[in-house]
Amino acid sequence: MFNFGRLGDLGCLGGVDPFFWVLSSGGVKATLDIDFVNDRAKNGALAPSISSLLTYSGGIAGRKYTNADGTLKTTGTSIPYGTNGLLVEEARTNLEIRSQEFDNASWTPVAASISANAVAAPDGTLTADKLIESATTAEHYLIQSLGIPLVNGSTYTFSCFAKAAERSVFILRGAGAFAADPRVRFDLGAQTATVDNGTPTATITALANGWFLCTMTAVTNATEGTCYHQIYNGAHSYAGDGTSGLYIWGSQVELGGFVTSYIPTTTGSVTRAADVVTLATSGFSFNAATGTVYSQQTAPPVNGTQVVWQLDDGTADERMLTWRSTATITRSVVDGGVDQVAIGTDTIAVNTLFRHSLAYQANNFACSIDGAAVRTDGAGTIPTVTTLRFGRDHSANYWNSYIKRLAYFNSRIADGSLPGIGA
Repeated sequence: MFNFGRLGDLGCLGGVDPFFWVLSSGGVKATLDIDFVNDRAKNGALAPSISSLLTYSGGIAGRKYTNADGTLKTTGTSIPYGTNGLLVEEARTNLEIRSQEFDNASWTPVAASISANAVAAPDGTLTADKLIESATTAEHYLIQSLGIPLVNGSTYTFSCFAKAAERSVFILRGAGAFAADPRVRFDLGAQTATVDNGTPTATITALANGWFLCTMTAVTNATEGTCYHQIYNGAHSYAGDGTSGLYIWGSQVELGGFVTSYIPTTTGSVTRAADVVTLATSGFSFNAATGTVYSQQTAPPVNGTQVVWQLDDGTADERMLTWRSTATITRSVVDGGVDQVAIGTDTIAVNTLFRHSLAYQANNFACSIDGAAVRTDGAGTIPTVTTLRFGRDHSANYWNSYIKRLAYFNSRIADGSLPGIGA
């Protein structure tokens, strides 16, 4: 029986290279290649599982991530990756309770009713409810008052999964703590989000099986908040028929300027711990003097200080990293607490897929993004590092999006070959 953990030691089996998929440049293959999308890894001559190769902490029981086909998957406290890549997020708390039990007394229907577990939810479980309008002329909605005081003057994001039934327009609305009662109307047929009131921002994202993730972000001006889920049928107030409605699942209110992965709750708010994904440099063929790091990733949904990967010693004084500041991709090298290299000026818009390569050697740094012309820096020393971090730095700057692939060459790829890696 073959030991597939050492498949690379066997060479070609029947003429087929077991590492045919590994990235290469100029005939040189990456010594480390982690392809999250296709769930495969190479580490020297080994073909380990990703879960055995990387060290992970964080998440929660029932942790969710989205696959490329729009299905919602559950990973719990194991590494959150699938066909969209590795998801690395900061810690967040869902302030709503009974987040997918809309028939619970924590929610109050007004001119409406709930049919529990009426259809399969985005994660495939029979847990999505139907919000049904009453046979009266009124606004038809569901409401929950948040039991935790909000932070005045802070930004919060509401989100809920919605699916059309007889009605196809869904409203998210904030009240109480939120200035001007922000309200957004989501047309699930047209896939549009229209601000009805206030100045919130909003997104609508298509998922599998007719589901959409609807989000609204707004700023508080008080501390007592309320969340509404409402049906719209040509007007906010209309004559209902007592049977029509739409499906909803997975309600969330979180402190932050963008939505993160869904956090299920029951009797109280729940916090999802920050994702920490690392690999010790002693665990792969790391070259302290010269090497090349390649990554492919999707830019986060908002601008900010966001780290794709970082090599460090656990401090800010010794590190190499690729990060995004506002919308600019920057490559930084710090040695002895002194900035050695900072190559920027490449702009990447939110939610944009891109690939990037950084080659390092003392006084000889170079990078390329999406096959563009190489940028160089001819001065700088190399830090002493011990850990490769995925999607964050040593502190609290997270990528908050998906990393599809990361590869490492233990040699410095020539400038002319950098743009072609991963093409």
